[in-house]
Amino acid sequence: MPSARSTSMRLAAATLALVVIAGCGDDDGASEIAESSTAVASIQPSAPGTGDDATGPSPQTVLTPTETPTTSTPTPTAVVVDVTIAGGQVTTPKERVPVSAGETVRITVTTDAADELHVHGVEQTLQLQAGAANVLEFQVPADLAPGLYEVETHDSGLLLLELELS
Repeated sequence: MPSARSTSMRLAAATLALVVIAGCGDDDGASEIAESSTAVASIQPSAPGTGDDATGPSPQTVLTPTETPTTSTPTPTAVVVDVTIAGGQVTTPKERVPVSAGETVRITVTTDAADELHVHGVEQTLQLQAGAANVLEFQVPADLAPGLYEVETHDSGLLLLELELS
């Protein structure tokens, strides 16, 4: 009948074995393991009443190795433009924004009046709600011809900015 102390000692020995196994081999092998994944042991008690201890049920310890990836796919960087419309006046850090085919564009419009946002050339629209940060994100089509493409509001007819595709 294993006691809680002997269970803890078995857990420590198993953890040490995992550490030793992960560290074995030449430097090339160790770096391959470090680059591909990391072994992690999680402790999970068994259901109550399944232990063998004379003093009553004791939890069983189960080691479950799991993999944690160390590499990830890089997320593309978006061209970010913030626009504010207040009292019919447009405020933006850039009136002309350079973009490339295939690039992601994120336009955030905060306005004091409901309207509709329209991006010419890529034919993207967004219903603008007053008092909210309205976000339109899209990818510039790869086959879009170089030129200037207006971003405007429909109801108020305001020009917010131009996308310049070279």
